[in-house]
Amino acid sequence: MQDRRSETLRASFADPQARSSDREANRQNALKSTGPKSEDGKHRSRRNALRHGFTAETVIEPLERPEEYRAFEAAIVAEYLPQTPVEQELVHRLALLATSPGHFD
Repeated sequence: MQDRRSETLRASFADPQARSSDREANRQNALKSTGPKSEDGKHRSRRNALRHGFTAETVIEPLERPEEYRAFEAAIVAEYLPQTPVEQELVHRLALLATSPGHFD
């Protein structure tokens, strides 16, 4: 099975027309996608970037309970007592990573 996939992958890179047809197929499939319809589904899907965006530099969603997050962040900073700017940045990022999406909503 793995050999067949590797062979197909190599062939698609060797043949630009094959990649073009794959892209066209993807476009056609994307037109059929409608996304979430229910309010609950829409609410959950709006968090996909946060849930999967481990390399994101900033949190783009506003917190609904920022005072609780600030208290949590202060506790993390107090525990680690960062001394340098790099340590401070790492501790603040640790606080962000320690909170799951929706934790302070």
